[in-house]
Amino acid sequence: MNNIISWNARSIINKETEINYLIYKENPDIIAICETWLKDKDKFMIPNYDIIRKDRANQIGGGLAFCIKNSIQYKDIKLNDSQEQKLEVQAIKVPFNNKWLNVILMYNPCKNITKEEIEHYSNQIDEPKLIMGDLKAHHPLWELNLNPKLSNKTGKTLFDFLASNVEILPTPPGQTTRFDPVTGKTSTIDLIIGSQTLSHFEIISGQHLNSDHLPIIIKIDDNQSPLKNKEKEWHYTKEGWTKYQKELFKLKIEDTKALPIIARQIITQTIKEYNQRTDKRSLVYRMMETCKELKILIKTNSISSIAQIPPWYVFTKIHKLILCIIFLKTRRKNNKKSILHDREHNV
Repeated sequence: MNNIISWNARSIINKETEINYLIYKENPDIIAICETWLKDKDKFMIPNYDIIRKDRANQIGGGLAFCIKNSIQYKDIKLNDSQEQKLEVQAIKVPFNNKWLNVILMYNPCKNITKEEIEHYSNQIDEPKLIMGDLKAHHPLWELNLNPKLSNKTGKTLFDFLASNVEILPTPPGQTTRFDPVTGKTSTIDLIIGSQTLSHFEIISGQHLNSDHLPIIIKIDDNQSPLKNKEKEWHYTKEGWTKYQKELFKLKIEDTKALPIIARQIITQTIKEYNQRTDKRSLVYRMMETCKELKILIKTNSISSIAQIPPWYVFTKIHKLILCIIFLKTRRKNNKKSILHDREHNV
């Protein structure tokens, strides 16, 4: 696959020209559309694409659709509805790296969504997974200029979901996905959530196409190995490390719960910008300094302390060996202190 597009079209009945242009410009393998506004009687066809629809029943607006190239194999996933049934949800699976990529399309019709409802749908599909759509979630984690007091309940819900699950948010912080047609203010509410192995996906906003939402283009490189299959040791130049520190301070972190997510997000966004040549001395220094900057405690009284590190960092055998060395040095130091204490006590 080359790319997937997620777009809140706000009615596709009158947007045949826009969709044809989008296909011509981006050649997407899949177009996931929110707010189709289609009814059972409406016909919707795209040449060379199969359409899977989920129209909203008995109400105007809403509706979802997957448009899949007819050259791509796919399976429709039947999801069990949640008790809340606030979200409109649709799911498919497509081949990706010799396995199935599970894709969920979500639309939030301006309601307060709970973490349990998101988890209800997310837990029904296997890894790797991609969750996308218009969630109408406002939070400073992905809207950098947003006053924290203006975070809505769905934004806090999504933040809690990311904090308590292994999924990441590949959407770049501050990326514009919607323009308010009245005030002209921008926001980031069309989000992409995915498995950590999909962190190499590039997320960009497309051109304005007669909707207040921009199409979100997910660029996929099938030839690039996922993170778990190609572990990387990261190396920062002096200049790069200074830039990295400045980015941290820009965030003005107040809630320590956000640290693992922010660290994971920053690493995902910036790791490609730096030289990744192996430098073991730099690796140790950078790892310890990063944890210090993010106020993340590495416990040295137990080898199992590796689990204390946030999930954005993938440990290789070298890294585990480094932590073991740190542990052994700390234990020896503590043993020496204990011997000296015993000698002083005996005297």
